[in-house]
Amino acid sequence: MLRKFLISLRVLWALCLTFPPVFALEEAIVLGRTDGWSDFSHLERLILVEGKWNTLDIRLQDGQYTPDGRTDLLLHFDRLPFQDSTQRYRVEQESPLLSKTAARLGRGAAAFTAGSGGGLIAQGGSDVTVDARSPGDRTPGGRTLLTLVPGNKTLFAEGWGDFSLEFWLYPADLASGQTILRWAGSLIEDGKKVPQYLICRLDGRYMEWQFLRFFPGGDITLRGISPFLPRKWHHLLLRFDASTGLLEYLMDGVPEALTYATDTGSEGGTVLIPRTSMDGKLLIGEGLTGLIDELRLSRDCQDAPFLGRYPNAPGVGTTRLIDLGYTNSRLRRIEAAYSTPSNTDIYFSYRMSDRLEHALSVDSPWIPFVPNRDLTQPATGRFLQLRVELMSDGSGELSPSLSSMTVVYEPDLPPPPPSYVSVIAGDGSVELAWRRVNAPDAGGYMIYYGFAPGKYTGTAAAEGSSPLDVGTSRRFTLTGLENGRLYYFAVVSYDSSDPPHQSRFSMEVSARPSKVSR
Repeated sequence: MLRKFLISLRVLWALCLTFPPVFALEEAIVLGRTDGWSDFSHLERLILVEGKWNTLDIRLQDGQYTPDGRTDLLLHFDRLPFQDSTQRYRVEQESPLLSKTAARLGRGAAAFTAGSGGGLIAQGGSDVTVDARSPGDRTPGGRTLLTLVPGNKTLFAEGWGDFSLEFWLYPADLASGQTILRWAGSLIEDGKKVPQYLICRLDGRYMEWQFLRFFPGGDITLRGISPFLPRKWHHLLLRFDASTGLLEYLMDGVPEALTYATDTGSEGGTVLIPRTSMDGKLLIGEGLTGLIDELRLSRDCQDAPFLGRYPNAPGVGTTRLIDLGYTNSRLRRIEAAYSTPSNTDIYFSYRMSDRLEHALSVDSPWIPFVPNRDLTQPATGRFLQLRVELMSDGSGELSPSLSSMTVVYEPDLPPPPPSYVSVIAGDGSVELAWRRVNAPDAGGYMIYYGFAPGKYTGTAAAEGSSPLDVGTSRRFTLTGLENGRLYYFAVVSYDSSDPPHQSRFSMEVSARPSKVSR
């Protein structure tokens, strides 16, 4: 029985050598999940957020403004302490709380309370918790307030022209008389110091803007025509065109009130440019119970305010070069776990090459693919790069999310090393022989030789220095060797790839050439 068992094993081994496996071994590389998307080297308008498996998902970044040459003041309210992103305004008093769960854009919003009610503001039928760790002191009666002092490079100091003041407002209730924002300064008129104000306040359910001595020649009031809805985000925009004197208030992108700051109060008159001094302060939220987010004062007349949550431009992510280990590796498919809510989308593409310089070229085309399906065209190479483009819906309120990607490929593995290497020493020569390597893409063999174990740097053979490419031969003689000296040899096989893959070294053999036959 034992003899029959051994014979069966020999037959099975012979069959394995004769008929190599039909299917190559698939391997996989997972991006995302536990590795935190470390393979993505570039994220543009994209961020990482907690997602599907309590790991990080890729999502569109909120469309927050970034400071530029026209930005005079920018408050994101994303973290404590609150700071002006332009660093032109100094925060003198900071008592609002930070809401991390109810931000319109970004990671936070400023939460204000007009009384002693404290740290909960209802939103959409649920309570929004706010971070009570905010520094600063409350105003009397428990009210919260953010006070800013302009620097010498602000509109208040350098003079006015075109300007836009915009922010997102979430009123928790519509109690009449809530002051949302107020500039309180002073001017010298007829040798006397007189107060000056710009006030944004709720009058009933309507927003009202008051300009008291802000424009020369008289006071101006703008009153909206649409009632505010409580517990809902609204975008407020006040803009002034210094070329025409048009002063306009918009809510959620819709014009609500307008007038002309001219000497005639109508179009065509002499434009009245605002005048201010630096001795005033900008007070935010002093009478508000609710939230404010993304407050910006800019030196332009904003004609296209951004009203969505996510930008219209796609968010783009690209990976570093992913090394599959071997040239001529076959890309089978790229799996992805992702979500595309209504009218959102993700475009997937890749590029790959066997040569590093080609893979790094910016001219290499991106090839689109459908995730979770086998590729429709052959794709081989060693270096792979992936690209994703995330696009929001038409309203800019929804974002797709990408939870993971998995690269499934077949590495073009090197052939096995030759077996049963034999060596016969002769006069100044050594003859090597070995068995044929059973691999479908075998290309040939190379002989390595040297003077010490594992160190194959020999140069003495008449046939050339180590290693010697002997093609498909399985028996080869090295001549011109020194008699009496011990030489060490190993043989490798290689395949037909370009460049070829070499196997591991065969078992090492050694021989000492001699005139005496053995």
